[in-house]
Amino acid sequence: MQSTNCLNCGSVLEPSQRFCPQCGQNADTHRLNFKHIWHDLIHAFTHADKGIFSLIWQLAYKPGIVAREYVEGKRKKYFNPFTFIILIVGFASVILISSGFTNFSGDSRVPPNPISPFLNKHVNLIIFLNIPLLALFNRLLFRKDKINYSENLVLAAFTSGERSIFFSLFIAPIWVIFHPPFYPFLVFYLLCWSCYYGWACSQFYSGNKTASFLKGLLSTILTQIVTTVLVSGAYFIYFKFFYTRH
Repeated sequence: MQSTNCLNCGSVLEPSQRFCPQCGQNADTHRLNFKHIWHDLIHAFTHADKGIFSLIWQLAYKPGIVAREYVEGKRKKYFNPFTFIILIVGFASVILISSGFTNFSGDSRVPPNPISPFLNKHVNLIIFLNIPLLALFNRLLFRKDKINYSENLVLAAFTSGERSIFFSLFIAPIWVIFHPPFYPFLVFYLLCWSCYYGWACSQFYSGNKTASFLKGLLSTILTQIVTTVLVSGAYFIYFKFFYTRH
Protein backbone atom coordinates (compact mmCIF):
# COMPACT_ATOMS: atom_id res chain seq x y z
CA MET A 1 0.00 0.00 0.00
CA GLN A 2 1.23 3.49 -0.83
CA SER A 3 1.59 6.32 1.65
CA THR A 4 -1.05 9.08 1.65
CA ASN A 5 -1.30 12.63 2.94
CA CYS A 6 -3.27 13.96 5.90
CA LEU A 7 -6.21 15.99 4.61
CA ASN A 8 -5.90 18.40 7.54
CA CYS A 9 -2.21 19.39 7.50
CA GLY A 10 -0.78 17.60 4.45
CA SER A 11 1.76 15.45 6.35
CA VAL A 12 2.73 12.09 4.84
CA LEU A 13 0.89 9.13 6.37
CA GLU A 14 2.22 5.59 6.22
CA PRO A 15 -0.31 2.76 5.65
CA SER A 16 0.09 1.59 9.26
CA GLN A 17 -0.70 5.00 10.77
CA ARG A 18 -4.27 5.49 11.96
CA PHE A 19 -3.69 9.07 13.09
CA CYS A 20 -1.58 11.89 11.71
CA PRO A 21 1.68 12.18 13.73
CA GLN A 22 1.67 15.98 13.23
CA CYS A 23 -1.88 17.14 13.99
CA GLY A 24 -3.52 14.01 15.41
CA GLN A 25 -6.45 13.86 12.95
CA ASN A 26 -7.89 10.45 12.17
CA ALA A 27 -6.41 9.16 8.92
CA ASP A 28 -9.83 7.85 7.86
CA THR A 29 -11.69 11.04 6.83
CA HIS A 30 -14.33 9.29 4.78
CA ARG A 31 -17.13 11.19 3.09
CA LEU A 32 -19.77 12.37 5.53
CA ASN A 33 -22.88 10.21 5.89
CA PHE A 34 -25.68 9.74 8.41
CA LYS A 35 -23.60 7.24 10.44
CA HIS A 36 -20.90 9.87 10.83
CA ILE A 37 -23.47 12.56 11.67
CA TRP A 38 -25.03 10.31 14.34
CA HIS A 39 -21.61 9.64 15.89
CA ASP A 40 -20.95 13.40 16.01
CA LEU A 41 -24.31 14.05 17.68
CA ILE A 42 -23.53 11.50 20.42
CA HIS A 43 -20.09 13.06 20.75
CA ALA A 44 -21.73 16.48 21.11
CA PHE A 45 -23.44 15.44 24.36
CA THR A 46 -20.34 13.87 25.93
CA HIS A 47 -17.38 16.00 24.80
CA ALA A 48 -16.44 19.60 24.18
CA ASP A 49 -13.38 20.23 22.02
CA LYS A 50 -11.17 23.33 22.06
CA GLY A 51 -11.52 26.20 19.64
CA ILE A 52 -15.13 27.41 19.89
CA PHE A 53 -14.19 31.09 20.20
CA SER A 54 -11.80 30.83 17.28
CA LEU A 55 -14.59 29.18 15.29
CA ILE A 56 -17.05 31.99 16.10
CA TRP A 57 -14.56 34.54 14.82
CA GLN A 58 -13.81 32.58 11.63
CA LEU A 59 -17.51 32.05 10.91
CA ALA A 60 -17.97 35.81 11.06
CA TYR A 61 -15.95 36.38 7.89
CA LYS A 62 -15.52 33.03 6.10
CA PRO A 63 -18.47 30.77 7.01
CA GLY A 64 -18.63 28.93 3.69
CA ILE A 65 -14.87 28.32 3.62
CA VAL A 66 -14.94 26.89 7.15
CA ALA A 67 -17.79 24.51 6.23
CA ARG A 68 -16.14 23.56 2.94
CA GLU A 69 -12.82 22.72 4.58
CA TYR A 70 -14.58 20.66 7.24
CA VAL A 71 -16.44 18.67 4.59
CA GLU A 72 -13.24 18.17 2.60
CA GLY A 73 -11.45 16.61 5.56
CA LYS A 74 -10.00 19.35 7.77
CA ARG A 75 -11.99 18.22 10.80
CA LYS A 76 -9.27 18.48 13.41
CA LYS A 77 -8.83 22.15 12.52
CA TYR A 78 -12.37 23.21 13.48
CA PHE A 79 -14.73 22.80 16.41
CA ASN A 80 -17.32 20.13 15.61
CA PRO A 81 -20.34 21.80 13.92
CA PHE A 82 -22.92 19.68 15.74
CA THR A 83 -21.34 20.25 19.14
CA PHE A 84 -21.25 23.94 18.23
CA ILE A 85 -24.92 24.24 17.27
CA ILE A 86 -26.15 22.36 20.35
CA LEU A 87 -24.10 24.48 22.76
CA ILE A 88 -24.83 27.81 21.07
CA VAL A 89 -28.56 27.24 20.53
CA GLY A 90 -28.92 26.26 24.18
CA PHE A 91 -27.32 29.56 25.19
CA ALA A 92 -29.22 31.60 22.60
CA SER A 93 -32.57 30.08 23.62
CA VAL A 94 -32.15 31.45 27.13
CA ILE A 95 -31.40 34.90 25.69
CA LEU A 96 -34.32 34.63 23.27
CA ILE A 97 -36.83 33.70 25.95
CA SER A 98 -35.49 36.26 28.44
CA SER A 99 -35.56 39.11 25.93
CA GLY A 100 -39.22 38.49 25.01
CA PHE A 101 -38.35 38.97 21.34
CA THR A 102 -40.36 35.89 20.37
CA ASN A 103 -43.65 35.52 22.21
CA PHE A 104 -46.12 33.03 20.76
CA SER A 105 -48.67 34.02 23.42
CA GLY A 106 -48.54 37.72 22.62
CA ASP A 107 -51.48 37.93 20.21
CA SER A 108 -54.66 38.66 22.17
CA ARG A 109 -56.74 37.39 19.25
CA VAL A 110 -55.49 33.83 19.82
CA PRO A 111 -57.49 32.01 22.53
CA PRO A 112 -55.61 30.18 25.31
CA ASN A 113 -54.03 26.99 23.98
CA PRO A 114 -51.24 24.55 24.93
CA ILE A 115 -49.18 25.20 21.77
CA SER A 116 -48.14 28.79 22.57
CA PRO A 117 -46.61 28.08 25.99
CA PHE A 118 -44.91 24.96 24.60
CA LEU A 119 -43.27 26.98 21.80
CA ASN A 120 -42.33 29.75 24.23
CA LYS A 121 -40.61 27.22 26.47
CA HIS A 122 -39.03 25.18 23.66
CA VAL A 123 -38.18 27.84 21.07
CA ASN A 124 -34.90 26.01 20.49
CA LEU A 125 -36.92 23.36 18.62
CA ILE A 126 -37.79 25.98 15.98
CA ILE A 127 -34.10 26.80 15.57
CA PHE A 128 -33.17 23.13 15.28
CA LEU A 129 -36.00 22.57 12.78
CA ASN A 130 -34.49 25.16 10.45
CA ILE A 131 -31.20 23.27 10.13
CA PRO A 132 -32.45 20.12 8.31
CA LEU A 133 -34.78 22.30 6.23
CA LEU A 134 -31.89 24.52 5.11
CA ALA A 135 -29.85 21.45 4.23
CA LEU A 136 -32.77 20.00 2.28
CA PHE A 137 -33.36 23.10 0.19
CA ASN A 138 -29.63 23.51 -0.42
CA ARG A 139 -29.46 19.89 -1.55
CA LEU A 140 -32.19 20.66 -4.10
CA LEU A 141 -30.96 24.08 -5.22
CA PHE A 142 -27.29 23.09 -5.46
CA ARG A 143 -27.73 19.51 -6.66
CA LYS A 144 -25.22 20.02 -9.49
CA ASP A 145 -22.44 20.44 -6.91
CA LYS A 146 -22.79 16.79 -5.82
CA ILE A 147 -22.83 17.81 -2.14
CA ASN A 148 -24.81 15.21 -0.23
CA TYR A 149 -27.42 15.97 2.42
CA SER A 150 -25.13 15.27 5.37
CA GLU A 151 -22.49 17.62 3.97
CA ASN A 152 -25.13 20.32 3.51
CA LEU A 153 -26.01 19.85 7.17
CA VAL A 154 -22.49 20.99 8.08
CA LEU A 155 -23.02 24.36 6.38
CA ALA A 156 -26.49 24.73 7.93
CA ALA A 157 -25.19 23.89 11.44
CA PHE A 158 -22.19 26.23 11.30
CA THR A 159 -24.18 29.19 9.95
CA SER A 160 -27.19 28.63 12.23
CA GLY A 161 -24.87 28.63 15.23
CA GLU A 162 -23.34 31.91 14.11
CA ARG A 163 -26.84 33.28 13.53
CA SER A 164 -27.65 32.52 17.17
CA ILE A 165 -24.46 34.30 18.26
CA PHE A 166 -25.48 37.36 16.22
CA PHE A 167 -28.92 37.34 17.82
CA SER A 168 -27.54 37.00 21.36
CA LEU A 169 -24.88 39.71 21.02
CA PHE A 170 -26.68 42.28 18.86
CA ILE A 171 -30.39 41.71 18.20
CA ALA A 172 -31.49 40.84 21.75
CA PRO A 173 -29.66 43.77 23.42
CA ILE A 174 -31.04 46.26 20.88
CA TRP A 175 -34.54 44.87 21.42
CA VAL A 176 -34.31 45.05 25.22
CA ILE A 177 -32.72 48.51 25.36
CA PHE A 178 -34.53 50.37 22.58
CA HIS A 179 -37.59 48.15 21.96
CA PRO A 180 -38.01 49.14 18.29
CA PRO A 181 -41.21 48.30 16.32
CA PHE A 182 -41.40 44.53 16.26
CA TYR A 183 -42.17 43.64 12.64
CA PRO A 184 -39.73 46.08 10.97
CA PHE A 185 -37.05 44.90 13.39
CA LEU A 186 -37.91 41.26 12.71
CA VAL A 187 -37.62 41.88 8.95
CA PHE A 188 -34.23 43.53 9.52
CA TYR A 189 -33.02 40.53 11.55
CA LEU A 190 -34.22 38.00 8.96
CA LEU A 191 -32.70 40.07 6.15
CA CYS A 192 -29.33 40.08 7.93
CA TRP A 193 -29.57 36.31 8.37
CA SER A 194 -30.57 35.69 4.74
CA CYS A 195 -27.71 37.82 3.40
CA TYR A 196 -25.23 36.10 5.70
CA TYR A 197 -26.41 32.66 4.61
CA GLY A 198 -26.32 33.64 0.95
CA TRP A 199 -22.76 34.88 1.43
CA ALA A 200 -21.83 31.59 3.10
CA CYS A 201 -23.30 29.68 0.15
CA SER A 202 -21.27 31.78 -2.30
CA GLN A 203 -18.13 30.60 -0.47
CA PHE A 204 -19.19 26.98 0.05
CA TYR A 205 -20.42 26.02 -3.42
CA SER A 206 -18.64 26.12 -6.74
CA GLY A 207 -19.87 28.09 -9.73
CA ASN A 208 -21.08 31.65 -10.07
CA LYS A 209 -20.87 33.52 -6.75
CA THR A 210 -23.90 35.73 -7.41
CA ALA A 211 -26.05 32.74 -8.36
CA SER A 212 -24.94 30.88 -5.22
CA PHE A 213 -25.73 33.95 -3.09
CA LEU A 214 -29.24 34.22 -4.55
CA LYS A 215 -29.86 30.49 -4.09
CA GLY A 216 -28.80 30.84 -0.47
CA LEU A 217 -31.29 33.68 -0.03
CA LEU A 218 -34.00 31.53 -1.58
CA SER A 219 -33.12 28.65 0.74
CA THR A 220 -33.67 30.82 3.84
CA ILE A 221 -36.95 32.15 2.45
CA LEU A 222 -38.25 28.64 1.73
CA THR A 223 -37.13 27.47 5.17
CA GLN A 224 -38.97 30.37 6.82
CA ILE A 225 -42.12 29.63 4.81
CA VAL A 226 -42.12 25.93 5.70
CA THR A 227 -41.45 26.69 9.38
CA THR A 228 -44.34 29.18 9.45
CA VAL A 229 -46.65 26.68 7.72
CA LEU A 230 -45.74 23.93 10.23
CA VAL A 231 -46.32 26.18 13.26
CA SER A 232 -49.57 27.51 11.77
CA GLY A 233 -50.59 23.93 10.99
CA ALA A 234 -50.12 22.97 14.63
CA TYR A 235 -52.45 25.81 15.68
CA PHE A 236 -54.97 24.87 12.99
CA ILE A 237 -55.10 21.21 14.04
CA TYR A 238 -55.57 22.12 17.69
CA PHE A 239 -58.34 24.68 17.13
CA LYS A 240 -60.02 22.54 14.46
CA PHE A 241 -60.12 19.23 16.33
CA PHE A 242 -59.32 19.76 20.02
CA TYR A 243 -60.36 23.26 21.06
CA THR A 244 -63.58 23.57 23.05
CA ARG A 245 -65.23 26.98 23.42
CA HIS A 246 -66.30 27.88 26.93
